Amino acid sequence: AHLASRVAFAPSVAPPPAVAVAADPIPTPPTRALEESERTPIMATPEEESPLDYAIEANAEEVVELLRTNGGKTGAKLSIHTAAKRGDLQAIQQHLDAGVDVNQLDDSGATPLDYAAKRETEETADFLRKRGGKTSTKLREERKKLAD
Repeated sequence: AHLASRVAFAPSVAPPPAVAVAADPIPTPPTRALEESERTPIMATPEEESPLDYAIEANAEEVVELLRTNGGKTGAKLSIHTAAKRGDLQAIQQHLDAGVDVNQLDDSGATPLDYAAKRETEETADFLRKRGGKTSTKLREERKKLAD
């Protein structure tokens, strides 16, 4: 059915062009925890923000709880590199505890220490160095020595 057929107009006003109306209503978001098989992976945006990051920034407590209940993670928990950029030592440690390589290279060829070294404080860089973290430059130098 056309929207125009459901709206009365004054005789001097022409109805707007036909508007397509969705046949199915907008689905209601779940209010319960989803089963593992119902969950879809939540990826970070190019700015390394996840939906949970946006909900936290907006102080949307109900959305934050819903996302966390259904496996939502912050960008720092999705990537050791993002955790290093943000100086999130707890998230870095969680990645290391889960077996992530402290010198893992990202798509740009950078290590977590490369990002941590750009921060204003040395705390994150020191944290990574104490756990074997190296810059990508140092890794390349070591590989070159081994190849020679």
